[in-house]
Amino acid sequence: MLSYRMKQIAECVTAGNRLADIGTDHAWIPIYLVEQGVVPRAYALDVGEGPLKRAKENVNKHGLSKSIDCRLSDGFDKLSDSEVDSIIIAGMGGALIARILERARDTFAGNKELILQPQSECYKVRKVLHQLQYQIVEERFFIDDGKYYNVIKALPGVQHFTKDWQYQYGVYLPKERNECFKQFLLEKQRKLITIKEKLSLSESKDTALKTKNRLWAITEELEEIEQCLAGFYEEKAAEEV
Repeated sequence: MLSYRMKQIAECVTAGNRLADIGTDHAWIPIYLVEQGVVPRAYALDVGEGPLKRAKENVNKHGLSKSIDCRLSDGFDKLSDSEVDSIIIAGMGGALIARILERARDTFAGNKELILQPQSECYKVRKVLHQLQYQIVEERFFIDDGKYYNVIKALPGVQHFTKDWQYQYGVYLPKERNECFKQFLLEKQRKLITIKEKLSLSESKDTALKTKNRLWAITEELEEIEQCLAGFYEEKAAEEV
């Protein structure tokens, strides 16, 4: 029932915690975790009536209406602080996840376990977590159905990264030498180098400033990738000494 992506998310939830899945869509993760006995109770929340209807139908089919409460909710709006211990927000852009977390800062105590799976702009998620006094304790990076995915697990605590590239790419994946992540970085590096070479050959006066700015941005991106990749090789070199 669960895709590989969803299983990776589900595995991050601490056993015994009460779960809220924000943007639940079909409610597959709450259903799986309740059926497996990992969580005693779950809340499946979605802002759309269509997805929530699907979620309710699936919950009822599995006979779990007493254990999984489906609610029409924009983010945390229809959820109280005392009801949950773990919160999943997955399958959304990083900017949207960041906004949902920021909106909840005044209504939710910063004592929840957060499992986040941004589809883009992971740096915005990492930054808002630190602003809300959360520390990132685990990251997973993998391919599912030909696409790259990143899962971030965070717990209450103070944490700050010292370099910009660490917000862009994190610190755990290079440290753990995640080969899938390394493949992603090398692919991105090759694409940026190709684009940079093509832009460097441009001679159009009308686009000179735009091209210059784009080249500057690409150069900066490439430097961040190189710094991140250095983490892989430094760890390996240390082991070989």
